[in-house]
Amino acid sequence: MDWGERKYVFLQEWLRLTIANPLLRSFYHEIGTPQSEDVLAYFDAAHPGQFPDGTVSNDGQYVLFNIWRDCEPVCKLFVVDLEQAGNVVTSDLPFIKVVDKFDALYG
Repeated sequence: MDWGERKYVFLQEWLRLTIANPLLRSFYHEIGTPQSEDVLAYFDAAHPGQFPDGTVSNDGQYVLFNIWRDCEPVCKLFVVDLEQAGNVVTSDLPFIKVVDKFDALYG
């Protein structure tokens, strides 16, 4: 697989694998590093059934998270300005909740 300029992926870990009430968290993984160095980037234990899908913007300045629910064509949109976060993905990212309700498809 050719990753091109991309040096990371966001991986989801299923903590509870149930159809009715899954619980997931998302980790930031840098290509070529051990999985033990992955950073927890998003986890919301208070809202099971949501599926976090993270990416970094093409210019490398923002982390974007679409938060999906079930198979519905709607999502929440959370953003982090990496420059303001010290250009590092950490487990306590200061998310800006651009859209914090499930009413349309954003991305």
